[in-house]
Parts: sequence; C-alpha cells; structure tokens
Amino acid sequence: IGWNIPTSDEVQTVDVDSEAEQAYIDFAPTSAAGYARLPVVPYAVIVEEQNTDDSQQAIAIPSAVSGTLSANKEVDSYRFRAMKGKKVVLHAQSRGLSSPADVVLEVVNAAGEVLQENDDASRDERDSRLTFAPPSDGEFEVRIRDLHGRGGIRFAYLLTIELETPRFQLSIAAGEFAVEAGKTVEIPVTVTR
Repeated sequence: IGWNIPTSDEVQTVDVDSEAEQAYIDFAPTSAAGYARLPVVPYAVIVEEQNTDDSQQAIAIPSAVSGTLSANKEVDSYRFRAMKGKKVVLHAQSRGLSSPADVVLEVVNAAGEVLQENDDASRDERDSRLTFAPPSDGEFEVRIRDLHGRGGIRFAYLLTIELETPRFQLSIAAGEFAVEAGKTVEIPVTVTR
C-alpha cells in the first residue's frame, strides 16, 4: 500500500510493538508529504505482480498482497490451494486504508464458476470479508474488483488470506473468589465466540 509514496530505492524501517494490539500504524515517509496508514499483519506482504496476460499470481495461505486497481474495470486475480474441511478467510481492506476503492471479493473454482462473493463485510465494515469453505481439495481463484468499475493509482487494497482459527474470549463475573479451607468453589466462566 503506498500510492502516495514516490518510487525510489529508499528503504525506511518502521518499528511496531509486537505486544500491542494495533491494527494500523500511521507512517510519515521522509520522501513524501503526509502519511500512509499501514496495516499491521503477522506475515510479510507480497506486492501484486503486473501480469500482461490472463494468468493469476499464486499466493500461499497465510499471506497478504498489496495491490492496486489501477485502471477502470480492472479485475485482479490470485490463485490459491485449499483443502476441503479447512475454511479460508479472505479480507480485502481498502476503505479502512483511506482508499476510494469499494472492493468486491469473488472466489471462483477451476471451471470459472463463482462460488462465493462479498461486497461489504457488514453494515459497519465497508471492506470485503468472506469465509470460504472449499467444496473439495484443489486450486481456487480470488478476484478483486471495484463495485462501480472504477480504478486509478489511489485504488489500493490489501488482500489477506488465512485459515480460519477459532476465536473466543473467556470471562468471569468477579476478580476474586473466597474458598474456605477444605472446600471447593464453582467459578462460572462465560465463553464468547
């Protein structure tokens, strides 16, 4: 992600607190005015390849791809392998990164059939997110496009692909409990998924 950062050989290191639960950092490059909002992801980010043919860039699970819908009606495609029984979460951030793109995600099988599609993850989250349950082992394609067919240098996105992991939170009603010597106490635990 960096439509507003000039192309150069300049490299800047950004320190991120690995213990902090931050989703983004605001980074001000020395070679450009303003700042860039950078998402924090737990793995390296791959840069979209500019293919001149209809081939799809192969990506692994988990990974993240930084790309741009640089022309009107452009559709970016990535190929990934998935296994039946292992759900895959695909998330395309654009609006959350201050990009004007209104991205749509499509998962397509080898026959070209659209198996799943998503525009907005929810009413409150304008970026695309879907959880894909592969019907069989094999290769699938994820396509990214703008809902309105727009494109340009500012139409950046970050595609994240990873296996679904159970997410839950445990909580208890009190911070401390009194236990009499030789007795037991039942502690109710609430599990939120």
